[in-house]
Amino acid sequence: MNNEKQLRFLSLTKELRKLNKKMYDYVDIEMTKERYEERFFIEYKPFADEVYYKASEWKELALEWLEFENPKYIFTMQITNLFDNITGMSITVCQPRARKKNVIETIKSIEYILQTIESQMKVEPEGTGISCDRS
Repeated sequence: MNNEKQLRFLSLTKELRKLNKKMYDYVDIEMTKERYEERFFIEYKPFADEVYYKASEWKELALEWLEFENPKYIFTMQITNLFDNITGMSITVCQPRARKKNVIETIKSIEYILQTIESQMKVEPEGTGISCDRS
């Protein structure tokens, strides 16, 4: 995995954490069916599309990073599940009938994996790239 890809992977990980935070903020919005329909094409669909496109690119880079670095405590299934969860939640969180507790627990799970990945990456001093912190 070259330096450019590693930096892009780190950047996307941070962006997905921000989008995940935004999903958490959506949980607190009182959603009615009318409000959902009114804001669907203006706010929710563009948000879900952004999450999907960034998560798709992130997943490819994450699987490559996983193979290249072989980090502790991160496995292929977690990458796949995170992709499924974050793309699914980007739609579910805005729906009027979303179960708040389930949504919050899934968002916390997504954050934990992203945070774990980010903590295992570190920029090498010479600026030659990012490596896995296995300490």
